[in-house]
Amino acid sequence: MDDEKNPQGVIHTLFILVESQSDIKIDSVLMPWARALKEVQNGKIDALFGARYSEERVLFLG
Repeated sequence: MDDEKNPQGVIHTLFILVESQSDIKIDSVLMPWARALKEVQNGKIDALFGARYSEERVLFLG
């Protein structure tokens, strides 16, 4: 994040590129890791980037 709390970095740049080349809309939301896992488990968000593989996570992240 920059000084104004805007996302930045390689993943954010990739999201911008995907949006510009497709009809996909990507909203990046920064939140604590534990909350992000619960949001995915509860179906409130569609994806979680930066997650490492684990047997437990594969059950709800696919």
